[in-house]
Amino acid sequence: MGLFPLCRIVKFVDGLSAGVMEATTRPLLEGFLSSLTVRSVRLSPRANPVTMDAPEAIGECSRQMAELKPVPNASRGISFGLDGDAHTKSDWDLLLHRGPLPVLELTTLTDSGFHPGAGWGAGLLDMQTADVFCDEKGYLGGEHYIYLLLKQQRLFPYSTGKTTPEAIAAGMELRRACQKISNQKNPYKLELYRLSGGSSKKRHFLRQFDSALLDADSSNSLAKVLKAMGTDIQVWLQEK
Repeated sequence: MGLFPLCRIVKFVDGLSAGVMEATTRPLLEGFLSSLTVRSVRLSPRANPVTMDAPEAIGECSRQMAELKPVPNASRGISFGLDGDAHTKSDWDLLLHRGPLPVLELTTLTDSGFHPGAGWGAGLLDMQTADVFCDEKGYLGGEHYIYLLLKQQRLFPYSTGKTTPEAIAAGMELRRACQKISNQKNPYKLELYRLSGGSSKKRHFLRQFDSALLDADSSNSLAKVLKAMGTDIQVWLQEK
């Protein structure tokens, strides 16, 4: 039986500079580690591990992510292990997926032994240090974040896509437009949105949000933003 991600924790990034990377990685890890019972963190857990306490490890991991050198069409990151109780002792990867919609992703595999308990993902998102939580049940987070993550996974997987400042700025403009739609649809709704992993439900969800985005932003305006991101409106709206 193959190994698959047990859960993924995703945070959209506002740029790819060293300063932005460190400033985004630090609160993501602070929220993640504070939500668990962790005695220490092992950096490079699969070879020559170095054990640190949580605050020290957060600083070192943030520094390493900021110093990552880009490789064309490849996602890069770091690995670390958690030394905690029987439910949290596990190994994790922290990856940066580059492109016009860059994201940080924390992930652990099905054999990791990680069992945080029901409601842990929702509690982590409530801390507002991550945007989407993914597990065997599907996706949990803000509607616009889930929409953008599904598009990012299809169109710009594994750090493909443009990473110029113009492309990333256009991606941030699209993120703001999508967030505005979510706020207009549910101005008083504070609950997280749950999307099951079924393909038919994902297609229906994407179709509805596509339509809302076109209604809120003219096709010409959307096409201009998407072109700056390195894609076009036909590809963006294509179902797969």
